[in-house]
Amino acid sequence: DVVATLDALDVRATHFAGSSLGGMVGFALAIDHPDRLLSVTLIATQGILPETSHETLRANAEALRSSGEAMSSLAPKILDRYMNPGFVDTDPDGYQQLVDQITRTSVEGYIGSSNAIIGMNFDDRLDRVDKPTMVIAGELDRPTPPERMELYRDNIAGAKMVVIPGAGHFPFADQPEAFNREFRRF
Repeated sequence: DVVATLDALDVRATHFAGSSLGGMVGFALAIDHPDRLLSVTLIATQGILPETSHETLRANAEALRSSGEAMSSLAPKILDRYMNPGFVDTDPDGYQQLVDQITRTSVEGYIGSSNAIIGMNFDDRLDRVDKPTMVIAGELDRPTPPERMELYRDNIAGAKMVVIPGAGHFPFADQPEAFNREFRRF
């Protein structure tokens, strides 16, 4: 979809930044379409979901499907896991925006995303990434801790990495000033 969008907009090459699942798209672009990138920024992402998380993700998706619940019921649980512990208190408007975004996600879209995440594996092809690469981790990110993301700093030639203090899985929302400062620096 990204390559088709670039084609439709007549964009030959671009800088790409992707967070979480969007970062996995960044891996795919950097490995399979390197001519379309000037650089890639990988934010709170990983090239393969650890095997130990596959069954949990599948079970969560199936429970959601069989329960008939809407995504709105999952929003607080998702954000409790993804955001820094005080985010709801320090930025209630930002928190509500994220709740609204999750609520607008269809259950089938969430399940499809879960299946796509389970099926991705870029870690064995990191040597093919030859574009300037920035890896950005949130210090408090539980799904993708900074230690996990060091793999990308260490195995992508010339990659730089920064850890955003006090940030969870969405460092651009948790700590926007620190995130933007580091992002601009790259």
